[in-house]
Formats: sequence, structure tokens, C-alpha cells
Amino acid sequence: MKNPKKILIPLAGALCLSATLTSAMAAAFPVTIHALSSSQREELEERGQVGTAYLAQNNETGTNGSLCAPFTARSTGAAFALASAPGAENYNVQLYQGAPGKGKAVSTYTVSPVDDGVLFTDLQPGKTYYMKISSSTLRSSGCTATYELLDGFHGATNGQ
Repeated sequence: MKNPKKILIPLAGALCLSATLTSAMAAAFPVTIHALSSSQREELEERGQVGTAYLAQNNETGTNGSLCAPFTARSTGAAFALASAPGAENYNVQLYQGAPGKGKAVSTYTVSPVDDGVLFTDLQPGKTYYMKISSSTLRSSGCTATYELLDGFHGATNGQ
């Protein structure tokens, strides 16, 4: 290599820009997402509303999916879990605010094992939210999944 500076300087600049954009993107989402602890998951099982939704097969980045579980927030926290999803080991979930299908993402997306759940904090009471779900581990194009949702969840976060 004749002049390594010609490669290293642009590379360092690109890495700095990438770190800045990642930080800015995280700050752009007003809702925080946490993994549920086992005790929080038990509380969700006992008190959550149960529903069904189509779980679509998707890529690993979770950029597309099916709309699920619309609700109007009663407090600043809500817990969500896919209780069953035949053929899937895990699922992608991301929270949106607004009318189903017309809202904007308000949390990052995360991957959770089926039957584990997530806790969304910093919700705005009175606002409408919904999840977008998908899975990259489905062995088919999709399945009917059962979910549990507890709006008004006040469990302490587990530091995640």
C-alpha cells in the first residue's frame, strides 16, 4: 500500500458518522423497550388481555411485519409477549404510535424468544399504539400467534 492514510482517514470518518447516526437513531425513539423478567412475565400471564395475530416470516432485521394489538395507553408502561407461535423460535417486535398501519415507530425493534415478553416504558397516556411483529425463524410463511398485552403495566424494569 502506497499511502495508508488515503484509506484510514475516510474509514475513520465513516466509523464516526456511523456511531453518531446510531446514537441519533436511538435518541429519536421516545419509548424504551426492555426484556421482561420471569416475575414480570408471570404477572403478564395473570392479568394480560389475550388475542391472536398473524406472525409473518421476515428477514432478521424485522423491517416488515404484521400489525398487532392496538391499544390506547392508560399509563406509561405496557407489557407484550407472544405466548405461542407454532413453528417460530423467536419474534421481532416494534412499537408504533398512531392509527394502525399509519403510525410511526416509537421504539427500536427487538428480538424476543416466543413466550418471553417485552416491556415498553415512557408511553404517553391517551395515545394509540400498536405492535408490528414478524419472525425470521418460522419454518413456514407465517402462522397464527397468540399474544398477551397488559396496558398499564407498572413492573420495575430489569436493567435491560
